[in-house]
Amino acid sequence: MKKILDFRKAKESNLHEFFSKFAKSILTFVALLPAAGLTIILGKIIGPLGLGQIKASAKVFNQIGGVIETVGWAAFSHMGLLFAVAIGGTWSKNRYGGSFAAAFAYFILL
Repeated sequence: MKKILDFRKAKESNLHEFFSKFAKSILTFVALLPAAGLTIILGKIIGPLGLGQIKASAKVFNQIGGVIETVGWAAFSHMGLLFAVAIGGTWSKNRYGGSFAAAFAYFILL
């Protein structure tokens, strides 16, 4: 006779709770990355690839596009800090305190 798998006990285990919290923290971190990518593309469109090619206003659009692109790259260059803040904020009872402690620990360990 075949055994029927019972997943009710698995949902009550500590391992399920651990992976559930970990997945929640990863999702908060991953939700930021598409927005950062769109900001980079927007900076490229405003800057050298799009409006920056107009000779009359190239300098202004290239500077504005460069600033917007730099904001987008900031999320990718500080990925470790963002991951630490997401983990600290998700896994602690006090979200703000956990996020601050994670950011503080990240800067201490640098």
